[in-house]
Amino acid sequence: MRYAVIEIGYNTVKMVIFEIIQDKLIRLHSQNEFVEITNCYVNDLLSNNGIINISTVIDEMQQTVKLLQCDKTICFATSSLRYIKNKDEIINIIEERNEITIDILTGTAEATTTFDGVNYEFKFQTNGIGCDIGDGSTQIFTFLGSDIQESISVPIGCIKLCNMFVSGILPRPSEMEEINTLIKDLFKEYSFLKEQKSRTLYLAGDTGLAMARLNMQITGQNEKLHGYTMKKQSIGIIIDTLRNKHLNGIGLMQRIMPERIHTIIPAMTQLAAICDIADIDEIIISRNGVKEGYLLNSYRQSKDKEKSCTANISI
Repeated sequence: MRYAVIEIGYNTVKMVIFEIIQDKLIRLHSQNEFVEITNCYVNDLLSNNGIINISTVIDEMQQTVKLLQCDKTICFATSSLRYIKNKDEIINIIEERNEITIDILTGTAEATTTFDGVNYEFKFQTNGIGCDIGDGSTQIFTFLGSDIQESISVPIGCIKLCNMFVSGILPRPSEMEEINTLIKDLFKEYSFLKEQKSRTLYLAGDTGLAMARLNMQITGQNEKLHGYTMKKQSIGIIIDTLRNKHLNGIGLMQRIMPERIHTIIPAMTQLAAICDIADIDEIIISRNGVKEGYLLNSYRQSKDKEKSCTANISI
């Protein structure tokens, strides 16, 4: 069965098309579209222009869905719509225009769903901790084997940090210190972060993928992103390298991830603070995350319904 998974993020709409064969996910196509909706928030309301931007991108993606003959399209939103006051109105408008159902994930649901996606990739057997630093929110979770233990979701992501603290293209050392202080103050009340015993953090989402690509470029490595491992100290080395290169550092980011020039250093500064709090030594990159987790849960629910219907017919 072929699924299209659309995620309405804080500043991008992302689509991945999967083929599911014998309960395995096979990635066929991915598409990310930048959507200027961060400038469309006014007093916790999304303007009509923001609604139009989202609807237009979804319409373009639906053309690809038809071209690739997908059997089903599922769509969800995260922090982009989670915290705004007129989300119900927005959902109604987009669902009517695009003939699509949109599910808004709570912060807790996003953390759990992200874990499901990461666990599908690594099939955990022991205890551990994972994280996803998004554009508009951050999710952290601990787990024991295939069971999530504790999780938190906060409405702070790399774009919000950039808007709050960064005055230029790259943050100054004083601005990075302000980010570090905010993150440590924000998470210090969550005792389970300090109490957890794992020294390895699994990092999901685009921040981790971008950081891995940067590190490989800087160190001359050529490895797969799946399961790419780096030391916590590498975060500071990447940041220093990008800052010391000045315009060459910006050029490097333009080649590798032009859409994250402004946000990758704030994101890595946040990650370093989280690693300090949780006493992390090592970071493992997960290509899978919330989209894969959401698809897996939707697919399993569909199979359960089919089994239930078959059982009722037999009775």
